[in-house]
Amino acid sequence: MTTAKYLSVFARLGVQTVAVPYDITQISRLAEDLDSSFSKMLLLTASLSTDHGERILKRSG
Repeated sequence: MTTAKYLSVFARLGVQTVAVPYDITQISRLAEDLDSSFSKMLLLTASLSTDHGERILKRSG
């Protein structure tokens, strides 16, 4: 499960080649941090785009 989460972050970013450490026990924390950070980035981006879009509509209205 950890390896899948680790690889999914890079797949969502469009990375075609990813190295997986030989000792996958070392990536557990990294996989969690990457996944969490990526999710937060998507939420922030969505929030900023919505706020920006609403401001433009208010100005043009």
